Amino acid sequence: MHKPLLLLLFIILFCRLGEAQKKVQVLIQTEFGDIEAEIYLKKAPITSKNFLMYVDNNSFEEGTF
Repeated sequence: MHKPLLLLLFIILFCRLGEAQKKVQVLIQTEFGDIEAEIYLKKAPITSKNFLMYVDNNSFEEGTF
């Protein structure tokens, strides 16, 4: 009786670990304080890749919003 439950918990844990490895967070520093943004690679892969490319190229340095 406990084997199926244990197997289900293992599957859930494994799936959660896979998600944790793909979590990307970005720190946006402003003069009013820091903003932590989480990038959803699975939900918006093209937008995420584009945004991270700009971050890697320092395109937002000295930017304003």
